[in-house]
Amino acid sequence: MVGGKKFTDLSHYPGKASGAYQITGDTYKDVAPKVGTNDYYPLTQDILAIQNMADKGALEAVKKGDFNGALPNMARGWASIPDVPGSKYETGRYPPQRAKPYDEVKAIYERNLKKYMSP
Repeated sequence: MVGGKKFTDLSHYPGKASGAYQITGDTYKDVAPKVGTNDYYPLTQDILAIQNMADKGALEAVKKGDFNGALPNMARGWASIPDVPGSKYETGRYPPQRAKPYDEVKAIYERNLKKYMSP
């Protein structure tokens, strides 16, 4: 989705925050060269998101299962990710777009952690 509309040409970045991770143009311009891509296919979006997490210092916390340790770093790059409860950015850093509620993001994280970490 870009601006509420579906985009279908994934051979390039569509120009505005879009895709599974709502990657912004600035983030794409910064991260895409690091991973050697100029497309926007779903696997590329996953790779861009992981590289972005690494660049922001959140990947190690995620790998250790430290959800709250990862949030402040990830919240700096994704409008929909909240900071930890009680912080001044708990409802988001990018008004007017509000971050998803902490409990909702934590539940998604826990569900996917079980899904991908199970034998």
